[in-house]
Amino acid sequence: MQTTQIAVYHSNKVTFEKDLSIVPGTLTVLESKDLADKEQIISKGRKVFVQVGQALIGIRDKKLYRASYSTFEEYCDKKWQFCRSYAHRVIEAAGVYEVLKDAGHSVLPESESHVRGLIGLSKTQQEKVWNEVVKEASHEAVTAKLIRQISSKYKKVSGKTSRSHLESGVRKHARNLFKAIHAEQWQKAAAVMLHIQLLIDNELERKSKDPASQT
Repeated sequence: MQTTQIAVYHSNKVTFEKDLSIVPGTLTVLESKDLADKEQIISKGRKVFVQVGQALIGIRDKKLYRASYSTFEEYCDKKWQFCRSYAHRVIEAAGVYEVLKDAGHSVLPESESHVRGLIGLSKTQQEKVWNEVVKEASHEAVTAKLIRQISSKYKKVSGKTSRSHLESGVRKHARNLFKAIHAEQWQKAAAVMLHIQLLIDNELERKSKDPASQT
């Protein structure tokens, strides 16, 4: 029978003594409730990035910020102290999580850092990478490092066309930006500028994670 011990602090040393108030293998009603409450918190915490991302998407798409803020970016900054890139990353992370969930995966990412390595890939690539990650991890915990290692193989291939994709995306948004400015649609112009900045941010992040792509 396993003995449960507690640390007893003396003036000059620490000893371990049997804790007679704890019965190994059993929980009182209060302890069971305490355990359930704490596990619920842990469970929510593991997927909180999904909830935050989905909430931000709803607020952005429905413009629920408009009563107090001019733009979604201003809302994120002043209300939550979220920088533009962080808010975008959490939103993208929630989207990737939903892609994997909808694909029927029983094992899903547990943190935003896990999903971060899948951002920038197509939906098909995201599913392929995740399948490889789960298979490689087997019974061990999935790590962000493993995800980056596997996803890098796909990103190196897609990285060959990344520059042309960036250039075409910037040209497209630039046209929309000029139209918005000409029509004095300042909120739309600000949103277009955000899209351009995000394209550049994504390219910079890709190059920083893939030294071989740097010139």
